[in-house]
Amino acid sequence: MSLKLNVALIRSARAAAAGLALALLSVPSVSVGANVGPIMDPVIQPYPAYFDSGRPITEQPIAVPAGKSLLVPLTASDADGDPLRWIAAAGNPRIIPGLIQKAPALKLTVDYGSGTGEMVFLLFKDLAPNTVRNIIGLVNAHYYDGLKFHRIIQKFMAQGGDKAGTGSGVPPFQSDDEFNPSAIFTGRGQLAMANSGDDTNGTQFFVTFAPQRHLDFQHTIFGQLVRGWDTLANIESKGTPGGTPTETVTITKAEMIMDQQDAVLRLGAAPSNLVPWKGFVTVRCYDDRGGYFTRAFEPLSEADTSNSRPYLTPIPDFYANPGQHVQIPLRGIDLEGDVIYYAAAYADFFPPGEEIPFNADINGRVVTVSPKSPFEGPVNIKVGVSAVADYSGWNAGWDTQIVRICYGEQPITGVGRNVGGQANVPIAGALVANFAHPDATRTPGTFGAKINWGDGSDLTDGVISQPYANKVFYVTGNHTYTVPGQFPITVTVTSDKGLRQKVEAYANIAP
Repeated sequence: MSLKLNVALIRSARAAAAGLALALLSVPSVSVGANVGPIMDPVIQPYPAYFDSGRPITEQPIAVPAGKSLLVPLTASDADGDPLRWIAAAGNPRIIPGLIQKAPALKLTVDYGSGTGEMVFLLFKDLAPNTVRNIIGLVNAHYYDGLKFHRIIQKFMAQGGDKAGTGSGVPPFQSDDEFNPSAIFTGRGQLAMANSGDDTNGTQFFVTFAPQRHLDFQHTIFGQLVRGWDTLANIESKGTPGGTPTETVTITKAEMIMDQQDAVLRLGAAPSNLVPWKGFVTVRCYDDRGGYFTRAFEPLSEADTSNSRPYLTPIPDFYANPGQHVQIPLRGIDLEGDVIYYAAAYADFFPPGEEIPFNADINGRVVTVSPKSPFEGPVNIKVGVSAVADYSGWNAGWDTQIVRICYGEQPITGVGRNVGGQANVPIAGALVANFAHPDATRTPGTFGAKINWGDGSDLTDGVISQPYANKVFYVTGNHTYTVPGQFPITVTVTSDKGLRQKVEAYANIAP
C-alpha cells in the first residue's frame, strides 16, 4: 500500500488580524501589523509526477509507500528574515509525520554551461551523523569547489565530488554506510553517497532526479533539496543515457549556510491492507512574532509494488581472550517483513595449503567463531543479509559488513582533543587524542594511529607517546590547513592485536 497526497490550501492568518489576512488571500502570504513581515505559503515539492509539468500543483500526487516513508521538502520565507518553526500533525493514525528542521544546510552554486544556479540541501545529521560530519568538513575546506558533476543520467541522478573528475578517483578516506528506515529513495532531489560497495563512502555523492527504489539501503541518504528545483532541472537537461554530460557542469562553490526557514517533512505510512482511506496531514510554520501559515494534504492509499533490500544494523568489534569462542549476533531489517537470509565467510586471505586457525559457523542469525588453539590477533569475518538465498557470491542483493574479533586485546578509552591554529601556518605536534588501555604493561610501540584531518587531505600517521607514568597515551600529529573554518578530526587507534577504535575531535582554524 502507499499514499497519495493531494495538496489543498487551508486558509490561515494571525488571530489578531483575520480580516487583513482574508484580504490577502489572492497572494501566497500573510502579513499583520507594523514590523511584522509576511510568511510565504510553504511550497511542497517534489512530486513523483514532476515530469508532467503542465499539471496543476493541486493535482500532482505524492506517493508514500505503506510501512515506509517519504521525505517532503517544505519551504517558507519571512520578509523580516525571522527564523521559522514548523509543526506537523495527521488526522489519521495510519499516517506518521515527523520534521527535520534547523538542520545544517549545504548550498551548491553550479555552472551548467548555459547558465548558473543554486541548490540548497538540508542535511540529516540525525539520520546520518558521521556522513554529515565528514561532508561539512570537506565543504569547509572548499574541497568541492571547481569539481564537476561528471556523470549525469536523465530521470536517474547527477554524480560529482571526485577530484579526478571521472568517478575513478581514490578518496582520501572511507566511511561506513548509515541506513535508516526513514530515508529511502522515494523522492526527488535526494542527496546520497556514491560508493564502490558496502561501507566504502568517500567524497563522491549524487542527487536524484526521480525516485530510485532499487537503491534503497545501498547508498546513504544524507540530505534533501529544498530550494533550487530549476537548477536541478537544468543539470538534468545535460544528461545522456551513458552519463557523459552534453556540457560541463561545475560546482563553482560549495558552502554551509544558515537555513532557519525551511524544513523536511518525514512522512511515514503504517502498513495496511485496507481499502483506500482518507485523512489529512497538516503542516504549519510560525515566526517568532506570533504569525503562522498552514497547508494541508489529503492522503489516499494505493498498492506499492517496490521492495527494498534488507540491511544489517551496525555490528561492533569484539574482544576476546585467546582460545575463546565468540558468538556474533546478526540483526537484519526488512521493511516489508519478508523472510531474510544470513551468511558468513572468511574475510582474511589464507594461502592455499595454509591451515585456517579457527572455524566459523552460522546457525540462523548467529555466527560462532571457534579458535582451533589459543592465539592473539585479529580475525575478520564477512557477514551479510539478503532477501534471496543466493550464496554463490556477495552480489548487490546482500548488505555486508566486516566484523573483527580481537583475540588477546581489550578496548581503549579515548578522548578527542580539539586543535586550534591559523590557516597556512603549520601545526606541529598537535595533541589530537588521549587514550587509556587496561593493560599497564602496554607501551607506545604496540599501538599505531592514523589521523583524518577532515579537510580532504591524505591521512597521516600519528605519533604515540606516554609522557607520564600512568596508563594514558598521547596521540600527536602535524598538519597545515589552507583555509579557515572548523574541521572534524578522526583518529583511528590500532594495535598489533587488531584494535581499530576511533576517537573524534575538531580543529578550529582562524584566518
